[in-house]
Amino acid sequence: MKNIVIIFLFILSSLNWAKASDIKEFEVEGFSIGDSILKFIKKNEIIDNGNYGPDSKFIEVEYLGTLSKFEYLTLHINRKDPNYIIHAIRGINIVNNKTSCLSKKKEIFEVMKKVFSDKEFYEAEQNHYFYKNSMQYTSQFYLGKKNTIRSDLARVECVIMDQKDLEIHGNVPNTLELIIYTENFAIWLESL
Repeated sequence: MKNIVIIFLFILSSLNWAKASDIKEFEVEGFSIGDSILKFIKKNEIIDNGNYGPDSKFIEVEYLGTLSKFEYLTLHINRKDPNYIIHAIRGINIVNNKTSCLSKKKEIFEVMKKVFSDKEFYEAEQNHYFYKNSMQYTSQFYLGKKNTIRSDLARVECVIMDQKDLEIHGNVPNTLELIIYTENFAIWLESL
């Protein structure tokens, strides 16, 4: 348990939490929205993990380099963009259970409320959009248009897997996730 707390405090202290008004000013593991993925990954190393299908507008690329804050990091880019601009960043840590995840999420959310003090936010508890039997606990900030998913967004969430979904999808872990993405990505994601 002590290691989990130390790792979590390290994540909180090392994220770029400077007060900012533009999503491009935030950094996760050295990546920012609007950066070219080519600053970090060679073109021939960009591999679509296939989560969205072969004809999707965006692809999800798992960053396989060294990470200091998250166990996994995925970057989302427009499939046809020759500049490979990042539209979404998702940092993921595996958690043991709902109680520990919600506790960590709450601590991150309190920091985010200070950073986004002038932004509208909401909190929700809902079934996950893909893992239909599993729960998603979200704290989300709208960084553009108010009170709409069609906006630049920053959120922290817990995804707690249900036994039915584990039987359908295999051994999918419970996760604590920090996600930031552009309005363009949000509109596309909503259309799925």
